[in-house]
Amino acid sequence: MAAGSSASGASAATAAQLRDEALAAAQRLESEASAARETNAARADQLQQEAALLKEAAAAQEQVRAAADALSQARAQADALEAQAAALREHLRMDSVFTRRGFVFYAEPVFH
Repeated sequence: MAAGSSASGASAATAAQLRDEALAAAQRLESEASAARETNAARADQLQQEAALLKEAAAAQEQVRAAADALSQARAQADALEAQAAALREHLRMDSVFTRRGFVFYAEPVFH
C-alpha cells in the first residue's frame, strides 16, 4: 500500500503543479488581454483624433480652394475692367487728337 499511496501522492502533486501552472498561464493571458485592451483603446482614441484632424484639414482645403476660385474670378473681373479702361483711354485719346485738329468725332465706345 505504501507504493500505492506514494504513487497517489505523486499524482496529486503533479495534478496540483499542473493546476498551478494552468492558473499562472490563465493569469498571464488575462494580463496580456487587459494590456491589449488598453493598447487598443489608446489606439482607437488616437485614430479618432487623427480622423478629426483629417476632417478639419479637408474642410480647410475646401475653404482654400473656394478662396482661390474667388480670387481667380476677381482677377478676371479686374482684367476685364482694365481692358475697358484701356479702351476708354484710347477712345478719349482719339477724341482729343481729332478735336485738336478740328475734326468732330462722335462714336460710342465699344466695351467688351
